[in-house]
Amino acid sequence: MNRKQCGSGPEASSASCLDILFAEDDGQDLALLETLCAGGGHRCVAAVSGRQVEEVVGRQHFDLIFLDLHLSGGFGLELLPRLGELPKRPLIVAMTDEPVRELEERIRQERVAYYLVKPVTVAEIQAILNHLALRKSRAGEK
Repeated sequence: MNRKQCGSGPEASSASCLDILFAEDDGQDLALLETLCAGGGHRCVAAVSGRQVEEVVGRQHFDLIFLDLHLSGGFGLELLPRLGELPKRPLIVAMTDEPVRELEERIRQERVAYYLVKPVTVAEIQAILNHLALRKSRAGEK
């Protein structure tokens, strides 16, 4: 598992800094996600298997989890109910390379915040990160 800390600069204020878990086993996709995360000043952890996901969420709270539904060592879809039982439920972005309507419907039943079909774009990921950082920042102002 790789861990990156919030960067410095105006976008890295603690109020908008997100704790993010990337559950992704494709190196190219993981590199894109980590680059965007670090560039936005967020704290990032990467897990490359279902087992690693379970280990890390047992030790740390995350604001956001990017979850590859075909994660090695554990089908990501099977992780969704367990992630939903966490004391402080993170927002989940489900990612798949199979745009199947039945799969999307099943995922939506697990209260997934976003459903992305790979390949994901920089713009899609950046929009999600910006939206959630703004939401967290506004919640901190109250």
